[in-house]
Amino acid sequence: MDIQDKIIEKLTDIDAKVDSLINRQEKTDARVETLANHVEGFVRLHETLDCEVSALRNKVDRAEGRLTTVETTLKLKVV
Repeated sequence: MDIQDKIIEKLTDIDAKVDSLINRQEKTDARVETLANHVEGFVRLHETLDCEVSALRNKVDRAEGRLTTVETTLKLKVV
């Protein structure tokens, strides 16, 4: 085996390793993209739930205000 054969063999090995690395990188990119999509969905869900909690908090505050008014009115009538 002369030097050219050794060089060709090494280059073939390097080419195979580069192809393997490219394949792994493509798979990693796809997984990262999927993960990013899931994270974005989770963030949107969190924002939606935050808005819902805020709306419910406002509703409860209004209901408590009305209830306080009713209680105050009833106490005045009883006395």
